[in-house]
Amino acid sequence: MARWSSCFSFFTILTNIGAVLVHVSLLSPGGYAWFPAFAGPRMRAGVAVAITLVFIIYATVLAQLWQPQGLFPLCDVLLHYVTPVLFVLWWFVAGADGSTRWRDISWWMIYPVAYLAYALARGPISGEVPYPFLDVAKNGAACRRLGARHHGAFSRAVHSRGACRPRHLTDEEPWHPSRHEKGVLRPVSS
Repeated sequence: MARWSSCFSFFTILTNIGAVLVHVSLLSPGGYAWFPAFAGPRMRAGVAVAITLVFIIYATVLAQLWQPQGLFPLCDVLLHYVTPVLFVLWWFVAGADGSTRWRDISWWMIYPVAYLAYALARGPISGEVPYPFLDVAKNGAACRRLGARHHGAFSRAVHSRGACRPRHLTDEEPWHPSRHEKGVLRPVSS
């Protein structure tokens, strides 16, 4: 039983479950009858951000730390690469409705930050951490500072007004075609 409970301590597993719940919430004939909390545009965009973090962190940090055996390589590819790419593509094509605003970014960060707090608090209690870079006992407080530094850099990059943005991420004004040229997004001047 303890083994199954630790499975649900991984950001990857929880985020993939969130992606499934978003799609299940949109399956009913009424549109939003199942799991209404997961059907809204903010939640869909938030899950797209979280699943993108799964892809980026796994590809850049975690993939080289272990060699999966048996069925684990298939699970690895599905959970860390296929699902994130498919979910984000779906979100860009059909899941985004144009109502996403820059101010929603702080809302999207609640889940990753809450997960980080949970994982750091759970580690000393359970004696195990889901990801090696979160092991404060092994890495010391430096891992917390590094995590905070990376979170701060990520937040600054995302909040930057000069950053390129997808057409579904707008300020108060809707996306305008003059900002988009030949499939390439250009920075929006402030």
